[in-house]
Formats: sequence, C-alpha cells, structure tokens
Amino acid sequence: MEKVCIIDGSPYFYRAFFGSPDDPVMGLTAMVNSALEYHQPDRTVIALDAGRETFRNQIYAHYKGNRPATLLAFSALLPNLKAVLAGVGESYELRGYEADDIIGTLCKILDSSQCVILSRDKDLMQLVNDRV
Repeated sequence: MEKVCIIDGSPYFYRAFFGSPDDPVMGLTAMVNSALEYHQPDRTVIALDAGRETFRNQIYAHYKGNRPATLLAFSALLPNLKAVLAGVGESYELRGYEADDIIGTLCKILDSSQCVILSRDKDLMQLVNDRV
C-alpha cells in the first residue's frame, strides 16, 4: 500500500515564521525534512489555503472575522515558503477552499493509500480511521 504524507502548509508557514524569526525558510525546511524522514512516505502532497475568502464566508459573513490581518512581512515571505514545499511534493490550493477541505478530499480520493496528515488542525481528527 502506498504511503502518502499530506502536509497542511499554512500552520507550518506560521510556525516557521514565528518560531524561526531569523530564518523562517530554513525553519520550515528543517521541520518538513524531519517529518518526512520520520514518516518515510512514498509520496508527499501539500495542501494550502488559497486566501481568506472561502465558501464559508458566503454562509456566515463573520467566519474567522476575529482573526487579525496578515502581517506584511509574513505575506512577503509566502512565495519563499511555498517554494520550499514545492520542492518536496505536489502542491494543491483552490480559491474558495481551505487546506483542510483539500486534505479531506485527498483522503477520500486516495482510498487505496495509507495517508499520514501533518497538521495542528484538530478538525482533521474526524478523518482518522484505519488508513488515515
């Protein structure tokens, strides 16, 4: 059975930015390399948020409305952080959807694979089963 590692990119970006302020790109590289070395996947897929606006905002206008604006320094670094993840696997982002929507879809599509999800999002616990 193929082992697929699915990385929720956004939390890793924030963790690298705030946890490794001197060199967030190197911090992200170290975190991802460590995780991949530990899990030894056959394939790696990265799920990314494509922006703040999702279909959930159409349902509830105040969805995540209490979150502060994105720091300009963080926004400026995003292309470099995305480049790090692009070097380790396939990357998916879709306007109007969050990374966790993509992760859930991937787990469904990859139904003949063992999926390892790397994320701090507790909502993804609902995907856990004998294969995920």
